[in-house]
Amino acid sequence: MTDWAGLALTVVVALDTLRLRGRASALPRIGEVAGSPDVAPDESPVVFVPVKGLRWTPEAERRVSSYMRAQSLDVLDVWPDQVGLDTALALLSVVDVAKFRSQRLARGLSAMQCVAVRRSVLERMRTAHAELVSRVEAGPVEPTDLLRLSQAAKRYACTSTALAALPGVLAAPEEPSRARACAEVVLGALWAPVSVARALWLVFLVSGAWTHGDTWLSALVLWMARPILALSNTPVVAAELWARSVLRPVYEVRALLALWAPPGRFVERPTLAERVEAERPAYRRLLEGGLTPFFEPRASACPMCGGGALTGALDTPDLVMGKPGRFHVDRCTGCGHLFQNPRLSLAGLAFYYRDAYDGLGADQQELTLGGVQPVYEARARFVAAHAQPTLWLDVGGGSGHLCCVARDVFPACRFESVDLSEGVEEAQRRGWVDHAIRGLFPECAAELSGRYDVVSMSHYLEHTLDPEAELASAATALKPGGLVFIELPDPATFVRRILGRFWFPWLQPQHLHFLSFEAVQARLVKHGFEPVAEVRGATHYPWDFALAPWLVASTLLPSGDVPWRAEPPTQAQRIVRALGLAVALPFMALGLVVDLLFLPFTRRPGGSNAFRILARKRGQPA
Repeated sequence: MTDWAGLALTVVVALDTLRLRGRASALPRIGEVAGSPDVAPDESPVVFVPVKGLRWTPEAERRVSSYMRAQSLDVLDVWPDQVGLDTALALLSVVDVAKFRSQRLARGLSAMQCVAVRRSVLERMRTAHAELVSRVEAGPVEPTDLLRLSQAAKRYACTSTALAALPGVLAAPEEPSRARACAEVVLGALWAPVSVARALWLVFLVSGAWTHGDTWLSALVLWMARPILALSNTPVVAAELWARSVLRPVYEVRALLALWAPPGRFVERPTLAERVEAERPAYRRLLEGGLTPFFEPRASACPMCGGGALTGALDTPDLVMGKPGRFHVDRCTGCGHLFQNPRLSLAGLAFYYRDAYDGLGADQQELTLGGVQPVYEARARFVAAHAQPTLWLDVGGGSGHLCCVARDVFPACRFESVDLSEGVEEAQRRGWVDHAIRGLFPECAAELSGRYDVVSMSHYLEHTLDPEAELASAATALKPGGLVFIELPDPATFVRRILGRFWFPWLQPQHLHFLSFEAVQARLVKHGFEPVAEVRGATHYPWDFALAPWLVASTLLPSGDVPWRAEPPTQAQRIVRALGLAVALPFMALGLVVDLLFLPFTRRPGGSNAFRILARKRGQPA
């Protein structure tokens, strides 16, 4: 009898091997890509940043410089011969080589051998990455610094960064003692559950082949041969390719043991655990007075209609960050508005947003927000169907991801952004926005009066204390005939009732209001707007059921590697949490299947978890 599970597994491994081979084949070789003989001279010199142990030569610099000039590149990650096999496979798993340069938000990753970067890019990076730039300028660096450099440089040169192989130069050997630190740079706190999932995959594959044989054994053999099949006769020349393939389970165990070894002291930047410990005293001081100062008095009336008939809709802890406290959401039985009650005070907002989007949470946010480029493209094209703006204001735009992507849709448009966080200033340094305004939008609106063709508010109003004031400010900032773009979670979705507190868009305590589609439309009319276009069903993001298992696991096994907890976790506690989160991964995959199966029902009003509205300010354009 055919073992369909083993056969399916074999097919999955085969398809993934073909995917990796296609990406490896797309890696250009320096010296094989012709450039124009009439290329203009470099306007900014190239700084070469090799890893310690790499034999870098003037001839290699000449070849790389010539290639960068011919291809109009500002940043190039160089792959010499005999690059580490694990590194090559990991990078090809997440980096689409052929599309990497054109993907503005693709995450910069490195083979950790040499990064060539123009001096002009380093100068723009200096404000936010002073220590890293100083080490880069000083000479050969650790592999962790090359990872950080490639990540940062891609953001500052998002359409002029690429990867290429450099034949004839021998790579520095990989050192297992660096594995843990490198994994932390790439994955942050997720390195532990990902490594446990990797171990479970190995156990699953080997035990299946041992007990079932046949198709399971085929899957194991194919997985072992995967490096050879994916990389042989491609521009990626990996070290120990045949030996590591034949003995792959042994090398895999060795790699996993290296991941769980303590990080070496070679790391210039503090480890994640050390950064957490440095923040612990500050959180201890913030929590000395208890949680009461973080909340306003409980409201007795709806902030939208003033009605006093309120009923409880949600009571939950912080499921995402795990900070202390419980949060309550009420529903007005009169108008149906959902709102946090009691609401966070200004001190509470400062406490619960701390390390969420910056600080300890900055790397994770970059990973999350940078992984949804198609979402930003869809928002920009929604506007493009009705206008070709020349001046756009993004409100609450953070580090400017929407503006960065929208530049491809509106190349002649100037983008400005207003936000309370320092991320908006970083967006200007990156070139993602042309002008950054740091502050609260209602306080800035008067001086921005009548300037903009478009004001965008993407998943912003639900975070604000007073959505009415924000909409009034949008009307002030827009020209007559200008457009306001709004996207919000849709509380009308039936999925909210199925998942309860594990519906991710609750995002307590950050989301203060849950505005209905009808409520937003009514308030836009009140503030002088005429609805132009709307999308409810097609705006659905199919990840509700996929994220729920992660929230459940995080609730049952909260992270101890956070500064708001009194003591750091033991190694055993870390392993137990990583195991629990790894076990959640297949349930997340199953949840994603459920999300896809539900699409016929969620891609309609009352089913989708988000909606978009475009409205025009009344009056004729000047």
